Amino acid sequence: RVDMSGYPRKGIAIALADDFFELPISNLHLKGQVIPWGGGGYFRMIPAPIYTKGVRHHMNQKGAFVFYIHPWELDPGQPRVDVASFSFKLRHYLNLYRSVYKTRKMIQALNGMPCVSGKGYLETLI
Repeated sequence: RVDMSGYPRKGIAIALADDFFELPISNLHLKGQVIPWGGGGYFRMIPAPIYTKGVRHHMNQKGAFVFYIHPWELDPGQPRVDVASFSFKLRHYLNLYRSVYKTRKMIQALNGMPCVSGKGYLETLI
């Protein structure tokens, strides 16, 4: 783990050099625990109302939320790897059929909260 405490912050962005920033994936900090919450498999596995509540919580604490989703997570018809392990299949394929619907529902539920790209967010800080 790299200690980032010496780097200046702008909002949630960490300035690594002039005009070069890291936008760390969002995590929830609850009762001393760090819970991955930025997207991907966590987004697919956590029920939508709970996930959206976590996003609101993070937004209230930090003022921004970094969400990611892989393009393949929006394609429930993708080819399947039959020889993969059960744990791989669980992580990779669980709830793929709901990803597009769930993404739309989350955006609707967060209506009124700005949704911008990483570049758009950094431009608001400069």
